[in-house]
Amino acid sequence: MTNDNNRAQALLSSLAFFVFALLFSYHFAFLRANETFTYPAASPQALAQGIAPTPYQYRILIPALVGLLQHWTGISADPLYRILEFLSTFALFYAFRAFLNLFARDLRIAILFTLPLAYVLPYNFTYTFTYPYDLPAILFTTLGLIALYRKQWVIYYVVFIIATFNRETSYFLTLVYLASAFGIENWKTILRHVGGQAALWLGIKTSLYLLFASNPAQGAGLFEFQLLRNLEQLAQPGILGILARNWGMIWIFVLVWQARIQQPFLRRALLACLAQLFILFLVGVIEELRIYGEPIPILLAAFFGITHSFFRERT
Repeated sequence: MTNDNNRAQALLSSLAFFVFALLFSYHFAFLRANETFTYPAASPQALAQGIAPTPYQYRILIPALVGLLQHWTGISADPLYRILEFLSTFALFYAFRAFLNLFARDLRIAILFTLPLAYVLPYNFTYTFTYPYDLPAILFTTLGLIALYRKQWVIYYVVFIIATFNRETSYFLTLVYLASAFGIENWKTILRHVGGQAALWLGIKTSLYLLFASNPAQGAGLFEFQLLRNLEQLAQPGILGILARNWGMIWIFVLVWQARIQQPFLRRALLACLAQLFILFLVGVIEELRIYGEPIPILLAAFFGITHSFFRERT
């Protein structure tokens, strides 16, 4: 009877999770449509047509998929983008649950600590510019983290390649690998993987650079350098308040209690998050919280690790 009860509870938890993820993803897709704004030169329609300026046009995966679907179905771009964003968000809930389950072991606990995604995502992806590659970037990062933790290298490299066609911030996975492997794996193995990922990243980005060489360009090469602008922004009233709201302010708890994180992979991955912040200060518009998407699964997993440590002390 106990086993039957456990199976029934697990089934009920999985069903509740499915309904929650489904309804939130539906809500979030419309929230994004109504509570974000579009940069006209790099509108979703321009991206689908391949005429947006670079570096925006280099993030080709979702716009190209929408362009193909438009051609095959005759459906306009806007609903296709919304459907793909809904599917990306829904899949992200399951991907992040699988990532948490690597550390939580109990599926019901993983389900419970996946729910804060619904709290964090609106902080980073509403009341900002909307681009079709932002939510898929978090999904691919989460899938890459799972494969990286499990050392499933074929899956990892497939995800890495897809993620690089989606957005150049796929290099974040390389940072996580480097942080997790340094001092543990053989340096030749580390160089082989880092070199391989760098070669793939540069090869893909060079191909996209050549493909869209005739597009109007903003910034230099694959990025727009924003260092001087960001330094000026730090002096503006309110900017620190905007930055403090990043990741739903969960970063505060992670910063204060990071010593409680017992999972070595997560502790090391947080170093990659710091490196990402430094890089984004050089090439990102720092007040656009949408650019900080890739660290979300690591920060939420670290938040789980901290909370779990407190519960273990009390039991």
